[in-house]
Amino acid sequence: MSCNAIFLAGVSTKQQLSLMLKGKLPLFTVIIWIPLYDRVLVPIARNLTGQERGLSQLQRIGTGLFISIIIICAATLVEIKRLQLARELGMVHKAVAVPQFATYWQDSAW
Repeated sequence: MSCNAIFLAGVSTKQQLSLMLKGKLPLFTVIIWIPLYDRVLVPIARNLTGQERGLSQLQRIGTGLFISIIIICAATLVEIKRLQLARELGMVHKAVAVPQFATYWQDSAW
């Protein structure tokens, strides 16, 4: 019997699935995005720019920076909402856990 089988013996099926999928999201993301990029985004960019590769290296860097800025703005909005909730519950200056927003890419709280 493997270590995983022993570990998962006392865990519910839903929790087992969550444990098995943990860490596999980047793999699934790459499997989905690479064909989408090659078959959809590059031809669209090729038509817009007239370049064989779609976007130049500098344009790719700029696109990555733009996406990073959008993600940072979204994280800022989530943090503002989380702190607002903590203030409403009076938890900011106390030695208690501040409310956490559970998301699928973070570790589960159970």
